[in-house]
Amino acid sequence: MPPSAIPMNKYYNHDGTIGSTYNSISEMMAFYYPNAGTGRLSKAFTGYNDQPQAFNWKYGAAITLQMFNSDNALMSIGGTAYRHEGVRISPGLAVYGGMGTARDGAVPAPVKQPIDAIRQPFKELIVSYDYGLALEALEQTEDDTIQYDRYVQLMARTYANGLDIDLLRPTGFVQRTDATTTEEIDLTPLSRIFANASEIGMTYPVANSVAITEPIITPYGLMGGGASDMMGKRAVGSTNSYNSIISNAAGAGLALTNFRDLFYGNYAHWDGGLLDNKIWIISPIAAKIVDAERANNQRIITGASEVYVQRDINGVRTMPGMDTGGIPTQAMYGIPAIPDANLIRGRQPDGTGTDQLVVGDVGEVYLLDTNYLSFDMLTPVTVWSSSDIALLRRLNRANVIHSRGEIRCSKFAGSGKIVNAIVPP
Repeated sequence: MPPSAIPMNKYYNHDGTIGSTYNSISEMMAFYYPNAGTGRLSKAFTGYNDQPQAFNWKYGAAITLQMFNSDNALMSIGGTAYRHEGVRISPGLAVYGGMGTARDGAVPAPVKQPIDAIRQPFKELIVSYDYGLALEALEQTEDDTIQYDRYVQLMARTYANGLDIDLLRPTGFVQRTDATTTEEIDLTPLSRIFANASEIGMTYPVANSVAITEPIITPYGLMGGGASDMMGKRAVGSTNSYNSIISNAAGAGLALTNFRDLFYGNYAHWDGGLLDNKIWIISPIAAKIVDAERANNQRIITGASEVYVQRDINGVRTMPGMDTGGIPTQAMYGIPAIPDANLIRGRQPDGTGTDQLVVGDVGEVYLLDTNYLSFDMLTPVTVWSSSDIALLRRLNRANVIHSRGEIRCSKFAGSGKIVNAIVPP
């Protein structure tokens, strides 16, 4: 049969040669399967436009935390086991010279070494979140879902970062309290622990902060809303050893002189004048200013170089310089400067953090003697999880991350901060 005589849309066998008059496979498929959709198997098919329901977008199980986060300050001061609720401090000396008496004379009247007891109650540190059981079940299929374990890791990072945010709450915010008991509920921030009576009445350049009062710079309010044992020790005009050393930039640009004043002001209070276990806590903006100041002055602060510090987690130290824990830092006066962006995090009126990084803010700079400072933990960080739907009355997995502890300080002189500084013009 000549080809012209072969019916259209047919296969043929011409002298043992099998052929077809279809111009393409798609034409053949359209003839035999008209309901399948013309062009579904054509080269132009992408699955995005002509048949989007035939394509499955894959996002993967990984979750990227977009917002900056840090727990460098919290980890750097170190953690210890909670042993007692307070500390005893001797704020002065029994005698200040005048040790002599006449030959064969009378024995001077007895003296007493002053001793104060400072309660530092632990805080309940907690965050809760839910996770859908349906989403957890879908992990066992080929559907594209996140994974419960990865979500838990993300929440753990958020928990640590949240504690770090509270720790670095700037001076000028009243401590949050429970509405019923008036009990302070957040970690006591470094800005309250290391403060000076000279700050009372000042207003620092931090959005939403208020004029500083004596309660704001008085740490460790007691359980049940009682007055802190520190109340009155930083009253207006006081100059006792409960007042930490500060360098007040007085609204001027942050300068190397502020670091010098803070270093030498605290140096006299360090045991033997040793630099062991001393750290700076500094924002990235402040670190940038320091680098620029060094370059402009063509000088390097003594001991300035890149160093590696150790991280201390519940008393377990990492190896310095290792990828698992080493933090590359700059050293000033031989003391490592730990960078932490939470120092310049935007703040709500109650002092809690926002998503904003305040680029024009310097943040407070801390110089800490960690021999007398630690994160004391009564209950280590514990994750609780339950999916008992009969008890919960909802198809969720309920999760709680919880610990008990407080920032313990047993010596207020020897640590301090740079305050009221701005970005130099």
